[in-house]
Amino acid sequence: MDELTVSITCYNAEETIERCLKSLTKSEKIINEVLVLDDGSTDNSVSIIKENINKNKKIKLIRHMKNKGVAAARSKLIHEARSKFVAFLDDDDEAHPERFDKQIRLIEKAEISHKTNLVACYCSREVISEENSQYMGAIGVTPPSPHGKMVALNILAGYKEPGYVFGPVGSGTLIARRETFLAVGDFDPNLRRTEDLDWAIRLSLMGGVFIGCPEPLIRQHVTVSHEKSNFKPLIDSFQLLIKYQKYLKAEKFYISSFIFQAAKFFYAKKKKYRYKFLLATLYVINKKLFSNLRGK
Repeated sequence: MDELTVSITCYNAEETIERCLKSLTKSEKIINEVLVLDDGSTDNSVSIIKENINKNKKIKLIRHMKNKGVAAARSKLIHEARSKFVAFLDDDDEAHPERFDKQIRLIEKAEISHKTNLVACYCSREVISEENSQYMGAIGVTPPSPHGKMVALNILAGYKEPGYVFGPVGSGTLIARRETFLAVGDFDPNLRRTEDLDWAIRLSLMGGVFIGCPEPLIRQHVTVSHEKSNFKPLIDSFQLLIKYQKYLKAEKFYISSFIFQAAKFFYAKKKKYRYKFLLATLYVINKKLFSNLRGK
């Protein structure tokens, strides 16, 4: 079995998929195959992918004739992969030439030091929007590495275990062994926007280790869609909390996790009065979490 499968989910990405695929050309030595799953696109994406296959025989096209969602697409890619490691890349992003080699070497080092193969490696990003570009650091970019239940609690309730560096766990920057993906299980198709968070939570509850590259090894292009601009993201986050209510209740963070997610949502929306009200409510409900979020 060869070293690396790059897995790309594609949906109506005719304007970006070629740029994404071209970013892989300088990493060809380490790449065994590039699997592109088109999830029922209705634009010209498939034709563009086929044109790129003629230029690069490592690219393979998989098709869902009807859109099944990103969770089902990612799960299919894991099962189709034929390499030791699997890396995800979003259809509108670009990979740095050194991304894959650096992340794989970090995984191998962490496996030795932590004595486990349950290791997920994320990389930092350069996030580019219409207004500007900014650096977004990954989880675990400095030791000690976040591990076990502390990661689940951070994702769900925002609690940061002192002494550890937390950050995003989006699958677009993720590399892990294929056997790790199989051990954690498929991405949950019932979760539309939080399937990557759910996967990371399940890994953490299995005792998994989370490491990150401090270098921005992915260039992420951000666009704002109508769905991302309404209340759907908040509803999706609540759905995730309900899925893990047993764990959160055992940790005495269930109610406060809803307050945290709502406060985070309204902070991003720049609704300062709602945000401040929720923070005040959190102070009453869970002073430990309130102080932790305030860095005290």
